[in-house]
Order: sequence, then structure tokens, then C-alpha cells
Amino acid sequence: MEQANPEVPLAHYLLGETYASRKQYSESADELRIALKLDPSSTEAKNALVVAYLALGEKTDALQILSDLAESETHDGDVHYRLAQLQMELGLAKDAVGNLETAIRFNPTVAAYHQELAEAYRRNAQPEEAEHEARQLETLQEQKGLN
Repeated sequence: MEQANPEVPLAHYLLGETYASRKQYSESADELRIALKLDPSSTEAKNALVVAYLALGEKTDALQILSDLAESETHDGDVHYRLAQLQMELGLAKDAVGNLETAIRFNPTVAAYHQELAEAYRRNAQPEEAEHEARQLETLQEQKGLN
């Protein structure tokens, strides 16, 4: 029955989002996992499941989904940025550097990406690169102040 009705994955996704809005993250994750079982390509369900996993403290599961999204959503700087933030939190600064560099390639004017990359370089013992990113950040902030 579920396969005959293409709306069913959407129903589980929406239910998962509703649970999340009520901060019922365990129920949200359950519904979102069902939605992904029925439609494994749903970027929306994957992103929502990351939010639920992070709220539940299940960082390893969130890391896996964000890694998959970063591989499949190759032009989405925000996915790479979110993945890098989690990697930094988990002490994976070297991995975070690569994702932040990718995020900046897609969206070079996002100040937060440069700020996070400067920090990743610092944690990865790359002081020259960190200083370069700090200067990039200052330049972006100055440009935005003039506009």
C-alpha cells in the first residue's frame, strides 16, 4: 500500500517535522527514518533528520547523513558548512578544512564560512592560512559595511 501511494513519504516527512516543531525529536527521527526508507533521495528528510539527531545528541548519525549530503549535493555550500561545524565539534579539524574550503568555493562572500575556516586552520596548526582567512573575513565585513 505504501509503495502504491507516492504521498506516503511526504506524510512521514511532514509528521517528522511536526514532531520536531514540538521538540519531540525521538518521534521526529522515527518518522523521518520511515520517510527516507520510502524515498531515500529526499534531501529535505535528510536535513530534517540531521536536526533531530543533533537535538538527540546523536552526532555520529548526523555526521553520516551530512557526509552523504555533501557528496550528493555538491553545489550546496551550506551543507559543507554544517558538516564542517559538526566535524569541528567532534575534533575533526582537518576534515572540516576541506569542507569549509568547498563551501567557500560555492559561496565566497559568506563571512561565516571564512570565520569558521580561520578557526579550523588554527586548530589544524596552520597559522598562516588562519591569518589569511581572518584577513578575508575583515575584507568581506568592510565590503558589506560599505554597501
